[in-house]
Amino acid sequence: MGPGTYYLIETKAPDGYTIVNERTEVKVAEGEKPVVIIENHKDSSIQILKTDSVSGKYLEGAEFEVKELNTNRVVGTYTTDRAGIAFTEPLPAGNYIVTEIKAPCGYILDETHHHVEVKPIRPASCASPIQRSPASW
Repeated sequence: MGPGTYYLIETKAPDGYTIVNERTEVKVAEGEKPVVIIENHKDSSIQILKTDSVSGKYLEGAEFEVKELNTNRVVGTYTTDRAGIAFTEPLPAGNYIVTEIKAPCGYILDETHHHVEVKPIRPASCASPIQRSPASW
């Protein structure tokens, strides 16, 4: 590699890591052998919690759809377990919308579009308290 200014663009990140979308400038002097370090961050997941708005009890069986905010692409559909929790697979850092698409039996669907920002290394959380339907009071 001769002296000059070079630009590096990452085209593929290791599995489970978010790609670096920034151009890295490298200046090389005569006789120099540059070392460039590109730091990738691990993908994180979204933890979805479903609770009863009155009792605070965690609810099983709520179904959620997760979409990318910018593209509206559906990332997946997730159902809360016995503990009232659902986790997405690891996702790249970015902004997502979490929407309940099916409420547990006896509960009213929460149609709120929850904005969630996934940051590298740290899981994001989306809590969705739910109202009871009049039939369950």
